[in-house]
Amino acid sequence: MIPTPDKLLIKQNIQNYRSLDWPDDDLIEKVMMDLGIHDNVEFEFCLKNRIKREREAAIKMLEKYLEDLTSGDATLWTEAKDTLKQIYYKIAEIDEEAML
Repeated sequence: MIPTPDKLLIKQNIQNYRSLDWPDDDLIEKVMMDLGIHDNVEFEFCLKNRIKREREAAIKMLEKYLEDLTSGDATLWTEAKDTLKQIYYKIAEIDEEAML
């Protein structure tokens, strides 16, 4: 079943997350549970990253797909969830290229 979370509450939690110097595991878990993407460990890892600019990139992607995740449309929700999962792999690829 596709969740239909309170978009205003999600946006407020995103703003709270942005104001933190370090990731808050409980807040991340709450947002992911509310959106029904709690099993997306790859994206969760991006949100828990200690490097602020990488966390900010992940949260911007979440905001980009927030409409799809809260629309109630199963196809849009699935595509958004899969796209967010791919962010982890793109970041890993960029980090690997930077090391070369």
